[in-house]
Amino acid sequence: MAILHGGLSRIAIRYPNIDADNVKIVAWGAGQLFRDLYPLAGITAEYTICPTSENQGKIIHDLEVKSPEFLKENEDPENILILIFSASFVEVTHQIGNLGKFRSIPAIEYGMQSNDIVDELLLLQKNIHLVPPRKEHFSEIGFFTQGPIFPFTELALAYQRYHYPNDYHCFATDAGQSPEALSRCARWVDEIIEVPLPEFPGPLRRNYMIRTARAGAENIQRKGIKYSVRLRSGNVAIGNVRKYIQNTFGHHGNYHPGRIGFHMGWTMRNIPFQISEAFMIARADEMAMLWSIDEDQRQDNDPSLSFSPEMHFSELARSTNENYVWSKYAKKIGLPHSTIEDHLQFMREKLVPLEPELTTYSLKYTPLFGMEFDSNINPDKDWWDNLVNNSGHTNHRVLEIIKRNTSMAEYYARKAG
Repeated sequence: MAILHGGLSRIAIRYPNIDADNVKIVAWGAGQLFRDLYPLAGITAEYTICPTSENQGKIIHDLEVKSPEFLKENEDPENILILIFSASFVEVTHQIGNLGKFRSIPAIEYGMQSNDIVDELLLLQKNIHLVPPRKEHFSEIGFFTQGPIFPFTELALAYQRYHYPNDYHCFATDAGQSPEALSRCARWVDEIIEVPLPEFPGPLRRNYMIRTARAGAENIQRKGIKYSVRLRSGNVAIGNVRKYIQNTFGHHGNYHPGRIGFHMGWTMRNIPFQISEAFMIARADEMAMLWSIDEDQRQDNDPSLSFSPEMHFSELARSTNENYVWSKYAKKIGLPHSTIEDHLQFMREKLVPLEPELTTYSLKYTPLFGMEFDSNINPDKDWWDNLVNNSGHTNHRVLEIIKRNTSMAEYYARKAG
């Protein structure tokens, strides 16, 4: 049996201004994950949404399954919060975005990997009004965050500033955004860079990304800062950036010349140049070179961007921002950039993983709950250490199991845990 950690308080990370007591909660999902886990959440939804017509009209856990069109035609996005019960929550988030400006959040994350960072972010959110930490000196590391201002961008910037108070921080964002939002973000960085909008957005609006990333990377290079760290405007770095730089590039900067640290977590190993660009670390010159690539002047209906589910899976790369950025960079530095063999050779020669020392966390996809499953009914060393140190949510887990209406037979069959 699963144990859930979290609750509605986590909504404050994704939507800091939401009034959770006065929104209508709607679920999204009618599959096995929804059937198994909705009863554990302890949250009552009005109904659930499923795009599959065969499920629409059914009653599951006393909720009627409705269509996405019902949501679009009958609900005010300002009054709705959608809990996504799907492992494909990123894709579902995009589907919801196409229906209107509805607010949504993944309901449940398998595992507990986000718990500590979520607890830290919630504490920081409650104290976001406090004065930012004082900067004693500048180091040789510069962070540039780039992208539009989301409701959670201020929190992401504050997190980075608290963890790296003596490093340089700038935020490169699109010109013309709310002065009030810019002012809130400016408290946490050394410099705000407002970047003129591109005349042509490019497929998936990638020219906005290229322009703001270029501005941030070039700004750090101009200042003579040795190392450049790039993050999206809804992400934070998890781990020790300084230790990673020392171990990867060396105390004197002579290790791994010409290489860029990349995030493996959102990278596809079998699709050409489908390499995550969400979080990267490099010497400032290499970072600026990467983002000096040309903007994409193709229209969305360009034949080179069309694909269908029946095509070979690797064809997906032709439409993605990741493939465009990395393949254009490979071309710019004179490397082959078309085939899967080119992709693998490029990774061998020009990249180095950020993991396991570092990873990134997206505030956009903060789950409402983390799910733990451990059917062991006897103590082990980890359990004992957590009990003694009052860590690992040991008390919460035991109390949750005691509350369950579990029979003796089920308990000794290890169905409680």
